[in-house]
Amino acid sequence: MANLESERSNKWDQFFVELQSQGRYAFTFEELRSRFKSSEKTLLQGLYRYKTKKQIACKFRFILPPHSRILTPL
Repeated sequence: MANLESERSNKWDQFFVELQSQGRYAFTFEELRSRFKSSEKTLLQGLYRYKTKKQIACKFRFILPPHSRILTPL
């Protein structure tokens, strides 16, 4: 069991290193889902584990699609 958890941890660590090597320090939940092909619950547990170890910080970012933005006159 410990070996399986260590293997999972190494895959997550590798994902974070790859992001940083690309100059990225943020990722989306969808990127995790497509990378690891795991259930939402499993991914949330992984994020929680890294967050409690203070290896990641979870922040929420909202991006509005262009058609929903309110245009204000200049």
